[in-house]
Amino acid sequence: MDYSKMRDNEILKRQYKDTSKLDIHKTFHEKYSTNKQGFTEWMFEKYMFFNGCRILELGSGKGDLWDGRIEYIGKNSSLVLSDFSDGMITYMQDRYFNQKRVEIMKIDAQNIPFLEETFDIVIANSMLYHVPDLKKAISEIWRVLKKNGVFYAATFGENGFSKYINSTLREMELTTNDIGNISFTLQNGKKTLSTFFPTVKRIDYEDSFEVSNTEDLVDYIYSMASMANLDISHRPNMIAFYDKHRNAESIIKIKKEYGIFIAKKL
Repeated sequence: MDYSKMRDNEILKRQYKDTSKLDIHKTFHEKYSTNKQGFTEWMFEKYMFFNGCRILELGSGKGDLWDGRIEYIGKNSSLVLSDFSDGMITYMQDRYFNQKRVEIMKIDAQNIPFLEETFDIVIANSMLYHVPDLKKAISEIWRVLKKNGVFYAATFGENGFSKYINSTLREMELTTNDIGNISFTLQNGKKTLSTFFPTVKRIDYEDSFEVSNTEDLVDYIYSMASMANLDISHRPNMIAFYDKHRNAESIIKIKKEYGIFIAKKL
C-alpha cells in the first residue's frame, strides 16, 4: 500500500478518468456499512446554508453529494462543483445540465481561479490527501472564503479501515508502508487547518463494515489510488486470505473511522 500514490497526479488522472472506481467505493459502503444513515447524508446535515450564499465544492467527483439536495442550499444561492479530472467534469455536466444555479468547473485546489473572499462556504470531502501541496491548497481555500466563511473538510482516520487494510497487506507481504504518511487525516488535519483557521472543530461519524463477500473487499482494495501498482495476480491469494478472517457468522467486521472538520475564517 503506497500512500505516496495518493498524491501522484498521473495516477490520479488514470484513477478518476471515469466513474468506475468511485462506483465501486459507493456500492461497497452502501452494501456493508452498519450505519444506514450514510456518511453523505450525515455530512449534509452539518452544512449551514442560507439564502444568497455562494458555495464551492472542490473534488466533487460525480457530484453525488448534491443528488436530490440542491434545493436545500437556500434561495438565490449558487453552487460551483469542481474536479481536476476531465472525466468527472464531463459526468457532472451531463448530470446537472438543467440546474441553473450550478456551475461545473475544472479546478486544481492549489490554484483556485476566483478572487479573494468570493465564497461563503467551501467544501472538500475525501480529497485533500490527494493534493500534492496541501498547505498551498488550504491557503487558497482561505483566500477565496469571505470573512466568517466556513470550510467543511471530510476525511478518514488512521485507526479504521485503512489501518485494517494496511495491516492485512503487511501480513501478505504486499506492503511495507506506514499509514502515518497520509497528509490529511482525522488525526493530523486539525493541526494543518489551524495554521490558517483560528476555529477548527472535528466531528466523528460512528460506523463500521460487516463484509460478507471477500471478493467485494478485494475489488475495493484494487480500486484504491494507493494500490495502483498492486498486480492483479495477487487477487486469488488475497480472497483466500480474507476468507480465513471471517467470524462464526462468516462476516468480516472492520472498524470505520470517518469524520469532518469545520473551520471558520474570522
